[in-house]
Amino acid sequence: MKQKDSIQYNISKVLDKHGLKNKTQVCLIQMPYFPIEYTSLALGLLKGSLDNTNISSDVIYAAPLFAEIIGFDLYNMITKGDRVDMIGEWSFVSSAFNDFNPDHSKYIQHSAELFFYLYNHEKKQYPNGIQNIVAKIKELRLVAKLFVDNLAKVIISKHPKIVGCSSSFEQHIPSIAILKRVKELNPEIVTIIGGANTEDMLGVTTVSEFDWIDIAFSGEADEVFHDLC
Repeated sequence: MKQKDSIQYNISKVLDKHGLKNKTQVCLIQMPYFPIEYTSLALGLLKGSLDNTNISSDVIYAAPLFAEIIGFDLYNMITKGDRVDMIGEWSFVSSAFNDFNPDHSKYIQHSAELFFYLYNHEKKQYPNGIQNIVAKIKELRLVAKLFVDNLAKVIISKHPKIVGCSSSFEQHIPSIAILKRVKELNPEIVTIIGGANTEDMLGVTTVSEFDWIDIAFSGEADEVFHDLC
């Protein structure tokens, strides 16, 4: 089985196992790389604001699904890593921006060395050392791209009118990527993003730069979210 086919099979298996295809009017998504030991308080509040209305809603915790696919050791290494390297954001770049493809070799090597010396030299998780991590990082972008495509199809199958993402930590590019793919599959869906990464001018810039995102929330949204929906 080719690498891409093997990854595709694994992603489909994980998504199917968790039964995500129930229909809903509002679909909220927690994308990687949110720490998987926590749930999203923000998305819980937004869903709660709709619970006493006639608007159906659902939350997809995509972060732990992605962790299950790539392996929890690698996922935790990224979420607990040095934020300067931004490997989490980088891994979803090709999903959001197909035409962005510079030479990544030095960046990948630097990130692999950082991860190895900070997190793996004692645990011996990667017997081939840094080059093993380099291979994992290179594969990560392919996995992310296939994950976005498969997850977007699952979301579309739920027939939502609104799809929203939270964006904090290293979630911004992953959230932008999934909203872009959702919009490509169904331009009628209203796309929303909110969180720490959309405060003030960050939110204004996100909406102005990415035309597939319709609304960005800056600050608390739970008191007005049900009116918007």
